Amino acid sequence: METILYQKDRIVLFAEYGDPALHKHFAKHILLSDRPFLCRVDGQEHVVRSMMIRSQVLHSVKTESDARMVVFFIDETSALSKQIQQRYLAERSHRPLPPSLEQALLLRLRCHSPLQAIDQCVAAHFRGRQSAGSDMDPRIARLLHIIEESETLPQDIYDSLSSQVCLSKSRCLHLFKETIGIDLKNYLLLKRMEKTYRYVTERGMRITEAAILSGFSSSSHFAEACKQHYGISLSDFLKAQKR
Repeated sequence: METILYQKDRIVLFAEYGDPALHKHFAKHILLSDRPFLCRVDGQEHVVRSMMIRSQVLHSVKTESDARMVVFFIDETSALSKQIQQRYLAERSHRPLPPSLEQALLLRLRCHSPLQAIDQCVAAHFRGRQSAGSDMDPRIARLLHIIEESETLPQDIYDSLSSQVCLSKSRCLHLFKETIGIDLKNYLLLKRMEKTYRYVTERGMRITEAAILSGFSSSSHFAEACKQHYGISLSDFLKAQKR
């Protein structure tokens, strides 16, 4: 069974969370488990079966050892992320999934449905509710496309990116933060991590080779970023591929 799924705007995977340290992501986060789990988020504790968490909100998760958990990491720039923000998290840092969606997902999880079916259920819940247009600055939209399509994102990429969208470096950095809500440095880090996972899982590359191709200086740099942003070690995160 597929245990990690890459979509254009999100990563979905089966994961095991024993009791990771408090951490935060540059991405919306959806958690779903077939067993109640303890979620510590924004200074509060909840025993739930699902949770949506805004980007950059400190949280940790503790599950039972035999629990099955699905985790979504949703790109902050995506329409899906914006819909979650507008409909459910506008004035809140976190909340459980809507009951109807939670029950539909739990049914699929308990029936051992593939990740693709679980992901499609989430996408279908939001389909038709997304805004038809976008008021994003076309230069930032172009920048996001360049980053998405680039095989590597080296540490000195800032000048190249800004010149490709006809902006000065300082204006590019300011406009990106103003439009997307996170700074370009952290967004590039998130994308380097995503590309590394893709190269390991889809191309069969070794972690060191994949990390350096993505733009990290070394595999240890990648491992440090993984621990910082996902709250679990690289080896624990990649276990999902072997289940």
